This record gives sequence, structure tokens and C-alpha cells, in this order.
Amino acid sequence: MSLGSAFRFALVGGSATLVYLLISIGLAGERTGMAPTAAHVLALLVATAFSYAGHHRFTFRLTSGHERHLRRFLTCSGILLALTTVLSLALTDLLRVDHHIAALSVALIYPPASYLINALWSFRLRE
Repeated sequence: MSLGSAFRFALVGGSATLVYLLISIGLAGERTGMAPTAAHVLALLVATAFSYAGHHRFTFRLTSGHERHLRRFLTCSGILLALTTVLSLALTDLLRVDHHIAALSVALIYPPASYLINALWSFRLRE
């Protein structure tokens, strides 16, 4: 982990988070008829694809190793997807929090957790 990679991670992650928020907030609600949790899952899948491409090439400046890095990245993303989906579901369905607040909560929690996992494991060059 370096200051440069952390800065690049923040740029890519911030962009992916914006993608997530735009899709999640834009699709959920009465206007579209999509449930907030379904919008969350779809938004997170699109943001994850965006994030992997940006982190592999720009953040960590890798040009190969997709089979290893993608597998690890998807494992971490799957775990974070499950945890944030439970959070989104709990906030919107159990606690009746507005879906905008639920999406913002996920957007605040996901990036730092993702950076730690990905920098320390997913894109790590040496074992």
C-alpha cells in the first residue's frame, strides 16, 4: 500500500460510488416500481465491474493476472455485496429508513472496507 495507490483507489472508488448512488437512487422508488434492495444489488453489480477495471489498470497499474486478481476481487466484492445488502434490507425494510439514506450509508461504509481488503489481498503482487 502506498499513498499513490490510496489516492488512485479513492479516485476510482469515488467514481464507482457515484455510479452506485446514481443507479441505486435513480432506479428505486415509486417512479420505477423497483424495490430499493433490488436497485441496490443492480447498482452494486455495475459499480463492481467499473471498480475492478479501474483498480486493476489505474489504481494498481497491473497489466496481467486477471485470473488471480479478478477471482480475489470478486470474492471480496461478493462478501461486501452480501453485507451491504443485509444493511440495505435492514435499513429500508426493518427500520423503514428512506432508501436515499440507506444508499448513502452503503456508500460511506463500502469504500474504506473495500480498500483494505483489495490492497492487502485482491491486488497484492506477492504472497
